[in-house]
Amino acid sequence: MARIQSKDYESIKLSIMDNAADLFAAKGFSNTSIVEISEASGLSKSGIYHYFKSKREILYTMLSEHIKMLFDQMASALHSSQDPVEQFHTLSLLLMRTYSRSKSRHAVLMKEIENLPEEERRQIVALERQVVKFTENLIGRIKPELYFMDRVQRPVAMLFFGMINWTYTWYEADKGVDPHQLAAIASNIFVEGLLASDFNSLLKK
Repeated sequence: MARIQSKDYESIKLSIMDNAADLFAAKGFSNTSIVEISEASGLSKSGIYHYFKSKREILYTMLSEHIKMLFDQMASALHSSQDPVEQFHTLSLLLMRTYSRSKSRHAVLMKEIENLPEEERRQIVALERQVVKFTENLIGRIKPELYFMDRVQRPVAMLFFGMINWTYTWYEADKGVDPHQLAAIASNIFVEGLLASDFNSLLKK
C-alpha cells in the first residue's frame, strides 16, 4: 500500500532544499552531511529520506527547479512587450529577483553542479544553454548587426551574464539598492553600451 503524503509534504520538501542550499553554499556539497541537513530542517536523518533518496537527489532537484525557474523567466520576458529593449529590461529584472530571492541556490548552481552524475548535469546544462541562446537572440534583436557576427554574439551575451550571475557574491538587498533598482542599472548600462558600440571597428583593433 502506497504511503499517504501529508498535507505539508511539498512545503517540507521545499524547506529541506532551502536548508540544504544554504549549507551547500556555505560549506560545499561534499562537506555537508545528511545529518546537518536534517538538523537544519528540524527532521531526523530518516525523516529526510522520506522526501529524498540521497543528498545528491536533493542537489539535483534544487538545481533543476532553479534553472527551470530561470527558463520560465524567459517566457515571461518574451510576453511582456513586443519591444526587444523592454523585453531585455524585464528579463534582467526577473533574473535579478530570482537570484536575490534564491541566493544560495544560485551559488550552488554556479559552484556545485560538477557533483551531479553526468546525465543529470547534462540536463541542467542543456536548460542553461537555452537561457543563454534566448538572451543571445534578444541581444541580436536589439543590435541587429550581431546577427551577422556569430563569433561575437555569444561573448556579448556571456558578458551580460557575467555582469549579473556573480552578484550573489557581493549583493545585499537590504543595503540601499533593491533588486529592481540594481536590475535597472545593470540593464541600462548593458543596453546603452550595446547600442553605442561599433563592433566592426572594435574587432579591427
